[in-house]
Amino acid sequence: MELPQPALLSALADAGREHPGFTLRQSATAVALLREQGDSGPVTGVRARTPDGDLVVRAALTVAADGRFSKVREMSGLPYEKQPLDRDVVWLRLPFPEEWDSHTYRIRIRGGEHGLFIPTHPDSVRVGLNIPKGGLKDLRAQGLGALHERLDRLAPELSTTVRKEVKAWSDTSMLDIFTTVVPRWSMPGLVLMGDAAHTLTPILGQGVNHAIIDAVTLAPLVGEALADDSAAALVRAGEEFQRSREEAVRRSRALQLRQERLFALDGRLGGLARRSLYRVVDRNQALQQKVLARAYFQVQEPGPVVAPRVVRQPAGRP
Repeated sequence: MELPQPALLSALADAGREHPGFTLRQSATAVALLREQGDSGPVTGVRARTPDGDLVVRAALTVAADGRFSKVREMSGLPYEKQPLDRDVVWLRLPFPEEWDSHTYRIRIRGGEHGLFIPTHPDSVRVGLNIPKGGLKDLRAQGLGALHERLDRLAPELSTTVRKEVKAWSDTSMLDIFTTVVPRWSMPGLVLMGDAAHTLTPILGQGVNHAIIDAVTLAPLVGEALADDSAAALVRAGEEFQRSREEAVRRSRALQLRQERLFALDGRLGGLARRSLYRVVDRNQALQQKVLARAYFQVQEPGPVVAPRVVRQPAGRP
């Protein structure tokens, strides 16, 4: 299920309010990391800017969950490698068409053009149209009609809707496509998670899945470390978190990069090879499972945080 970010964040905030000591500060931007001993010492919190003035938050552990353009990662000085890809994506949201089922993630390809069509709760479809890297300026110069016509070619069933819903470029957004490899996800007093630790591309909607699994994995490790009440235990928790998650992220990134290479195939032979491969995968459930399951549809074993929420059958029932 694809959830809009505001709905997901609202659900997380509501769940947080059930816990003693939880505080949510909105419209606050982290502008500096607090350090114990100058720029090289352990992180002890953040300084944030709010509409009411600066705010200082001191913490045994600061978690950077601020996405692909993570400011906290930059401020930490943790090294990383950014790998730009050959395309960007124009995003837009449309009402879900009646003739589609809401359980199918669609990829439409026509020559060098392709689009992603992702069912989004409760009643919309998120559309991602590929453009050449840095090509937004050229597309805008052609006028909004060029965007409408591109969608006509890929999904004619959305032609009427896109003209009603997308009447200005402000009804769209652009995503700069790149991946980021961060050799170390943590340092004393700080841990990165989600796209801040391992930026992925939009292919197969991997980013949010991995961020949620990161959180489920990290939370019990941090809980145990805080119970131990030592800085060394928190450092070990960050290291164990990366060890347990790194391989799954690597598999997903490899799958995404293979998909990116397939999308880049052009010409008659390239298109034929791509269509043939997709048709084979589409018709073979065993192959789908082998290709996708370990990288995408990951099964997260319940840990201390989620185990109490598992619904158990009454005694005597199978």
